[in-house]
Amino acid sequence: MDDISITSAASRVQQIFSMAHQVESFGRPVQTTTSGFAQQLATAQSTATSVTPATGLDSLTTSTSATTATPAVAAATTTPAASVAANDPQMAARLDAWMAQRTPGSPLIGMGAEFVAAGQRHGIDPRFLVAVAAQESGLGTAGSGKNIHNAFGWGPAIPFASWQENIETVAAGLAKGYLGEGRETIAAVQAKWAPVGAANDPGGLNSNWTTGVSKFYAEMGGSPTGSIRA
Repeated sequence: MDDISITSAASRVQQIFSMAHQVESFGRPVQTTTSGFAQQLATAQSTATSVTPATGLDSLTTSTSATTATPAVAAATTTPAASVAANDPQMAARLDAWMAQRTPGSPLIGMGAEFVAAGQRHGIDPRFLVAVAAQESGLGTAGSGKNIHNAFGWGPAIPFASWQENIETVAAGLAKGYLGEGRETIAAVQAKWAPVGAANDPGGLNSNWTTGVSKFYAEMGGSPTGSIRA
């Protein structure tokens, strides 16, 4: 083979190798570089799918209601003022203080506890008992009652051995003969206790009975138109 043929063959071989190299380069996969933003976005999407969903409003409402204290239910009924008075541990002292202010020389001062005890035993507001005594005898200082321990004009004019006996007897009599008949207000008690136009009331004083007793009762905190039951 001459020199020209050898040279041509060598050149042809180089061309073939060059083409093969280009074909190999074209066949290789192109490598791309992921940007920082794309990388963060991919990471965020991946993280979002792995995080537990946030608590919804329903769950929040349930949780809130579970921790909210249930308001206390108001009592269906209100304790009558008379019941409170009869069971008030300070009532005896208050009655004594009122009597001392109203009638300083009353022999009933210091017997607040007797009025309260009698009221509790017979279901009568002790303030009503004191109010009647104030109306009938000026708390035991006026009329014939002061000499016979009868501050209520009970009987009328029945003598008693002591003021304590008088208070107990009147409380029991009111419970049986008045409350027992449904006479629970001052006006209802007057209709039987001191009826207007009664034969033994020529001066017509009975017409002032409800007004007078109501005034005294109200001064001690009672309701003039309410029940006198304890």
